[in-house]
Amino acid sequence: MSEPATITVTRGPARGQFFELEAELVHIGRAESNQVVLEDTNLADHQASIVFRNGRYAIFTPLPDAVSIDGSAIPPQRWVWLPGEADIGLGQRTSLRFATSLPESTSGNGDAEDRPAGKEQRKGRKGRRRKRQLAKFVTDAQGESRVQLGEDGQLPELSLDEELTGGKTEQKKSGSNSVLLSLMLVVSTALSILLLVIEGPGIGTTNRGFEMARTELKKMLEDTKPKTDGQPEVAWRLLVRDALSAAARSDRTGEQLAYDRLLNLLNAEDRRKSSLTGDEARDQRLKEMIATLKGP
Repeated sequence: MSEPATITVTRGPARGQFFELEAELVHIGRAESNQVVLEDTNLADHQASIVFRNGRYAIFTPLPDAVSIDGSAIPPQRWVWLPGEADIGLGQRTSLRFATSLPESTSGNGDAEDRPAGKEQRKGRKGRRRKRQLAKFVTDAQGESRVQLGEDGQLPELSLDEELTGGKTEQKKSGSNSVLLSLMLVVSTALSILLLVIEGPGIGTTNRGFEMARTELKKMLEDTKPKTDGQPEVAWRLLVRDALSAAARSDRTGEQLAYDRLLNLLNAEDRRKSSLTGDEARDQRLKEMIATLKGP
């Protein structure tokens, strides 16, 4: 740069100070490591950076609402082209006057949409879509808000990032919502299939078989109920009652124990060629229900 740009502090504690931007990359802030050090306690250690790239100057800030150009705040984490002359606001108390002797066409003053627009430039723009080009500084560092030189001593490349207002953003949001809904549907279907695989197809059928067998046992108790109140209960009916009572308490162990004892009584009567319930067909049906309720 044969004729560097200049910065003059026009407002704030450092008012009157003058700086020439001789380096390609200049940091501005309160810290001593900056090329432009400003004694303003309201400023951050690194408030802004100015870079010279492709014959033009651009400004960057890592902080929101920290830098304004001609009264318009610039977005954080993005490089914005500077016009040939501009009033730069830093925080609440400090203002700078930026000036360069570069031709207007080179410094970026020719196209107002390449730089922040002042109040006069924004008049009459309502009602139409506006495209703004912002120069974004591309680096490989993770979590670094302050721009650094590359390992080879050269500046990283500046790439223009276009922001369109209006329908494009809405279409992107709508597309994202559709993708999210589709993903949720796929996950829900996959979980349902997984539950079926884990539980197995026979779980529901087995539970229904248990309930049907227990219902039939209750009916068998009703059908064989003693005709007189004083008649004592027989052993097999007491065991059936114990099993049904355990099932009602979700006591699977107690239910199985009652079925085992009942099955032993049935087998003993078979060996004696007699019937436990007084009806051989009922004995056989009782064995079948016990086999169902005991499971494989």
